[in-house]
Amino acid sequence: MTAPRSPSDRSPRDRSEYEVRADAPLDALARYRAGDRQAFEEIVEAHAPAIVRLFRRLGADHSTADDLAQEVFVRLIRTASSYEARGRLRLYLERVARNVWIDHARQKESRPASRSLDAPPPGSDTATTPRSETATCTAPNRVGSAPM
Repeated sequence: MTAPRSPSDRSPRDRSEYEVRADAPLDALARYRAGDRQAFEEIVEAHAPAIVRLFRRLGADHSTADDLAQEVFVRLIRTASSYEARGRLRLYLERVARNVWIDHARQKESRPASRSLDAPPPGSDTATTPRSETATCTAPNRVGSAPM
């Protein structure tokens, strides 16, 4: 059986994530539920970079990763009252992030293909009718046409 690794045995990436978890108060979500808004800011500062990195690893561009991370924390606000601190908050946030990613992928699949605003609507007959044959409405030129 191997002994648990100390923070100094970890890679720089592992150490920084370990230190963030060690510095983050364990009861921040409980304090937020009690009305401490600063506690939520602590949660975001401690976990947002890792959530953004997760979305970037999954293939999101930087802007989308930021938007999706924001959605994770919005969902945390919505579910804060029902969260049970049985495990680490980081794992809970990763689960929420996974669900946000799945929802994002589903929305991307269900979006219709983009279409040019200059293109005729689908199914219209103007797509095959030459422009010279389409009806146009012109107002008669009335300026200067009345006898004086």
